[in-house]
Amino acid sequence: MIRTSVFSRAAIMAGAAFFVFSIGTSDVALAAEKKGAKIITSSSDKVKVRITGQISRAANYIDDGSPGSSRMRYMDSNYSSSRFLILTSSKITSDIKVNGRVEVAVDDNRNFQGVAAFGGRSGNDFQTRKTELYFTHKQFGRVWIGAGTTAGDGIMNNGLSGVYAALPAGDGLDVGGINFRNADGSNSGATILGTFTDFDFFGRQTRVMYDTPVIAGFMASVSHSDEQIWEASLNYSGTILDTKVKARIGYGDASLSDNRDFAGGSISAVHSSGLGATFNLGATNEDVRDQTNGAEDRFGWQIQGHFGRKFTEIGKSTIVGSFWYIENVAQSGDIGKATAVTFQQNVDAAALQLWAKYINFDLNRPGSDFDDINTFSVGARVKF
Repeated sequence: MIRTSVFSRAAIMAGAAFFVFSIGTSDVALAAEKKGAKIITSSSDKVKVRITGQISRAANYIDDGSPGSSRMRYMDSNYSSSRFLILTSSKITSDIKVNGRVEVAVDDNRNFQGVAAFGGRSGNDFQTRKTELYFTHKQFGRVWIGAGTTAGDGIMNNGLSGVYAALPAGDGLDVGGINFRNADGSNSGATILGTFTDFDFFGRQTRVMYDTPVIAGFMASVSHSDEQIWEASLNYSGTILDTKVKARIGYGDASLSDNRDFAGGSISAVHSSGLGATFNLGATNEDVRDQTNGAEDRFGWQIQGHFGRKFTEIGKSTIVGSFWYIENVAQSGDIGKATAVTFQQNVDAAALQLWAKYINFDLNRPGSDFDDINTFSVGARVKF
């Protein structure tokens, strides 16, 4: 006769219960998986929660004109960085909704691929992009509060090509820390990002912002940030003669923070045939530089042509060609020209985008002779 202790019997019963529970929960999980259920819940049944994001990587070949200095760099792509988002939505009334967003970038030493900046892990990989709430009324528009996009943010990067690596006026973002070389091969100290600036107003800020309701495709926005910067914009999105059109124009006043004003606009259009074009124009009023050394105001424009079509079942193929002209960014008299060609292939079955890009950066400065910088990059992005 086999005798078991109370502890042994309890252990056997607990093990059996765990086994049965595991089978039951496994069946539930398998059933949910088969049905494609998304098992993300909130601690409150009043709020819906969604988690999304992307992984975006790139490899760059860089030739700055100096013999023996050509190199490969591997990085998180700054055209559209790796990130994850937590999104919430709830209702105050049937007419008023409240949404929240936390957006965090997985930073991998972006923007600083300079001469000696090897070892891409920065040790400070997480950077908050947005933390905000916004309230939407069906008739009266939307109010934003927190850290996020301002009224002018994105005006100069407005485009409808669908190619994120061809971000308008953003050609220098992935290789911004690279230095131009003097004709004798020495380092000039002038970087791509320091001489090619996208003029995209003042970027993301901690701010309050108001968007009017959309009327006939038009929407106006105004924002005020913690940096005491005012921005205002007028935006249009619609379809004209079988052509999608997106246009934006804006003004930003930072006179209380750094004595600088921005003004700029852009228009992008794409026909149902897949043929499209994008143009932007921007300028700054550099009050501080004008007062101290008579520096000229910054000015720049860019034009892009693009064509995209789904030739195979794999996904849409798009090619973008662009020319960017910019002056007086780092010093008065600087003239920069960037010529780029980008190709992107979508892989619909994997929510994947693959791209390749060539850029030539040409900087002319009075009294200096810089070599051109040529870069060839490939990259991939998966959204989830």
